[in-house]
Amino acid sequence: MAGPVGVVATVLIANVLALTGVVDVNPLGPVGVTADGIKHGFLPGQWYTDPNIGWTAQALGHLAAMDWLHGIVPWWNPYEGLGAPLAAGMQSAALFPPTLLLALPEGQLYFHVVLELLAGLGTYLLVREVGLGRGAATLGGILFGLNGTFSWLWHAPGNPVALLPFALYGIERLARRHRFDHGGWVILALALALSVYAGFPEMAYLDGVLVLLWALFRLAGHAPVGRLRLLGGVVLGGVTGALLCAPLALPFLDYLPYADVGQHAGAVAVHPFSAHQLVIVGLPYIYGPIAAFLQQGGGTVASYWGQAGGYVTASALALGTVGLVAGRRQAALRRFLAVVAVVLLCWQLSIPPVSTVLNEVMPLTREVLISRYLPPTWELCVAVLACFGVDAVANRAPRLRLGVLAGAAVGLAVIGVDVLAAWSTLRRIWDAAASYHPYPIASIAWAGAMVLGASLAALAATRTVPVHRPRRERRRHARKAAVAVGVLLALDALVSFSLPQLSAPRSETIDTGPARYLAAHDKNGRYFSLWIYHPDYGAYFGIAAIDSDDLPVPKAWAAYLHKYLAPNTNALKFDGRRVVNPAGPTATEQLLDYLANYEAIDVRYVISLADARPFGRLRGGLAAGGERLVYDDGRFEVWSLPAPRSFFSTDAGACRLHV
Repeated sequence: MAGPVGVVATVLIANVLALTGVVDVNPLGPVGVTADGIKHGFLPGQWYTDPNIGWTAQALGHLAAMDWLHGIVPWWNPYEGLGAPLAAGMQSAALFPPTLLLALPEGQLYFHVVLELLAGLGTYLLVREVGLGRGAATLGGILFGLNGTFSWLWHAPGNPVALLPFALYGIERLARRHRFDHGGWVILALALALSVYAGFPEMAYLDGVLVLLWALFRLAGHAPVGRLRLLGGVVLGGVTGALLCAPLALPFLDYLPYADVGQHAGAVAVHPFSAHQLVIVGLPYIYGPIAAFLQQGGGTVASYWGQAGGYVTASALALGTVGLVAGRRQAALRRFLAVVAVVLLCWQLSIPPVSTVLNEVMPLTREVLISRYLPPTWELCVAVLACFGVDAVANRAPRLRLGVLAGAAVGLAVIGVDVLAAWSTLRRIWDAAASYHPYPIASIAWAGAMVLGASLAALAATRTVPVHRPRRERRRHARKAAVAVGVLLALDALVSFSLPQLSAPRSETIDTGPARYLAAHDKNGRYFSLWIYHPDYGAYFGIAAIDSDDLPVPKAWAAYLHKYLAPNTNALKFDGRRVVNPAGPTATEQLLDYLANYEAIDVRYVISLADARPFGRLRGGLAAGGERLVYDDGRFEVWSLPAPRSFFSTDAGACRLHV
């Protein structure tokens, strides 16, 4: 199926396990720690690389969606800490239209399927505008619709990625039309604005780097006649996009001086080059499913999954090489894509001297986590190059045989380099866990088979056809070879994208008992969670929690927290478990030490795992300090505190309050 229908069908097939309920990718249970029973997935590990898939993306996005449905503009989150900006905090994507889907029980799944469809269709339009056929454009839509970033980053950083191909499509329309194209600058403006509304300015900024480079490339290569028109269209689209995103950008910028952004305040670490990270190109699962072998792999595997923000398959890289060497169209664009992909990958992996220069030249390097959020830019470059490769096969381009051989050599060489780079870590996990053994073998065998299969299919197009055969038959032979190549690349992308879903639970039972109890009794007070009903999920259920796990948080709240509630806690991760100094007091110990201060801000309840007994042994239903166990369902416990002070109160003088 060539065309948009093929892109849509492949994206839906890639998500069929989740869409049909074979696996449950709802993070509410395992990430929100609200489940009473979880039936583990078909594979070990987890289906995401960052728990903010639930803590910020689902919980805060759900609150924003419910606010809209109740006629409330989601500016404020009253359910986190002592209150915090919601839309201006960005990660809720509160003003991003698809966020409304998060009001549904499985809304996060539908939200991400919509993003994948948008990315795929945008890439299809981009490749068609570049001048390639429907088949090549369909492959491009599939490769980028099922890109590695979408597979691994289900939280806010993945949101702006869907708009990247639309921004480039807008520039292409402006560059290729002989008259001023109103559609081009409008598409560019909307794509740029929606990238900001999508809720993650770091990713929007890095995607914008590719958009800027693409615009400069088109301006430099454009004929003198019409160059000013192109520049005017790009500037008009950029300025309009900036104006359109002002309703969110201005509150965000207003909030920053009053916000604690942690390490993002010019102190994000620039990681040195680590060879084990090379496997994101070609063998992304050589260390097994996501986070499945953290303990056996030690810090190397932990840093791999902690920094991983996407990947490309070896087969896509092989066909991208074919497109670079043998393509017959847009030679300058093909070289541009190859150079940009290599440079950006070197920047991400901190390979000198490229990374050294760019870290000095590019602004905001210390504020942006380049090692994790740059992959979509070079993933798109490789996807478009692969489209040129398939187009070269379909049209029996000059130097096709050379291009195919070069592509096979590059693909197999990348696999070999990846194995060498991962060897020490691979051996460590191999010796520690017999259950790991199938994964590197399958990973290497699958990648090699896809490269060789695609290369052999492409070589078939170079086979000599007797001259007495009709030219139409020779073309049909080449196009069949191109279809075979495209099917193999699409299959590789689909399998690589879908693999993490096999680690998702097959079923889970959400225990809503504590939420119902707190909703009925907490009124205008707050509860404190000892990791259970994780921070931000108070926002999901509409119950005020004093915990907060967000970026950024108000500076005033961070200062208050450190002074009065939990000195040994990172204000961005006040979640009832994590502490700054493992040798210092735990979250529970800090709660007990500062209990009167918690009560002073109307913390009425504490929720914990059953039998955790944070307040010690019970006698007559009461703990020694007067804390009462008021709810116990065998899984979770809720404790009421003896002397909470009304949140709305004054130290002196009379005050009458009407709510």
